[in-house]
Amino acid sequence: MLEDYNTSLEQLDSCLKQNPKNIPVHTVKCHCLLKMGRGDEVLHYFDDMPSDIVDPINKLGISGLAYAVMKDSKNAATSLNQLLEAANSPDGFNAESYLFLMYGVMGDNDHAFECVRQGMEKKSSLLLLRYPDPLVDVLKNDPRYAEYHKILYQTQEGIEKTKKKKELLDEATVKTYTALLLKHIHEVKPFLDPDLSLRSLAEQIDIHPNQLSWLLNEGMGKNFNEFINHDRIEYFKQISKDPGKAHLTLIGLAYESGFNSKTVFNTYFKKETGMTPKEFMKKGSSV
Repeated sequence: MLEDYNTSLEQLDSCLKQNPKNIPVHTVKCHCLLKMGRGDEVLHYFDDMPSDIVDPINKLGISGLAYAVMKDSKNAATSLNQLLEAANSPDGFNAESYLFLMYGVMGDNDHAFECVRQGMEKKSSLLLLRYPDPLVDVLKNDPRYAEYHKILYQTQEGIEKTKKKKELLDEATVKTYTALLLKHIHEVKPFLDPDLSLRSLAEQIDIHPNQLSWLLNEGMGKNFNEFINHDRIEYFKQISKDPGKAHLTLIGLAYESGFNSKTVFNTYFKKETGMTPKEFMKKGSSV
């Protein structure tokens, strides 16, 4: 890829003169502008566009990327939380693809590649489109990028070979590390660290991150975020009954449990329990 963004912009503008409502071209143009460091321009890109061609998720994702590129951590975090919430909807595939890009731009490789894994499970066509995006070129320095690239763009023969590939851990090792992981979670409670990542947890129990990811997904049927947030929610339930924590607000209890986002907390709590945190607290107080 030549990455001649000035020439690309000229060609994109030419396309838009022919068809001003070509949404994919508008999207690619925004990405070019971001690569050129024109984040402010991107933030206002949709202001003068007809509302009927502005997709809310595209606008949210592109704005979030602009904040991330501009190192505006506060607004980037807000956009990220909104994308996480949108990704949990039945048609959240577009939000998921922007989560991959945002995590990549923000240097959160573990979450970026977790998005890739989830996208592969869902056979997301947008993942194929977003994966080689120059905005996340930094991910190419991570060995996982090449591994996933081979899987995403391989031939049918390669797919069959992947299916037949030997499991990362044998049965005995799975049992050993499962017991070790659960013991570590119970005794050390690493989930209370809001910055916990797949890689850091793997280091704590002395296992390769890829093996830990495989252990969680294949052995326990959960990805890293689902596994960790389950324990955070269980801890929240526990401390919400502690009289010594009565001075804390609901979100304060969530932060005490390892969450660093109200949106993520609410989303996972509803997913785990079938009720909102407020409903849970109200139900507990009436017992």
